[in-house]
Amino acid sequence: MITGEEFKPPGNYLNIVTKLYDYGIYANLETWKFDVEKKYQTMEEAVEIRKPNLACYTNVAEWAEEKLRQFYRSRMNPDGSYVFSIKGVACMIWWHV
Repeated sequence: MITGEEFKPPGNYLNIVTKLYDYGIYANLETWKFDVEKKYQTMEEAVEIRKPNLACYTNVAEWAEEKLRQFYRSRMNPDGSYVFSIKGVACMIWWHV
């Protein structure tokens, strides 16, 4: 949203496991689901906490911060708070050397 580009996921853990297998490394894989709800008390709190994550993808200039504020403002609860739900699957890959 901030950069105006479509989100591209960083990759799939199966690509990593397959590449390791190609090199004769038989990796172990463990996955677990997560469902977390994070609540921010104010829009500014949400912006300040999420801004470092955004810095991984783009320069966080004033225009980017303002886009974040617009995003949170449009999704705020009546009391001024914002709830962010995160659902997904995490994984751990390991092998013996």
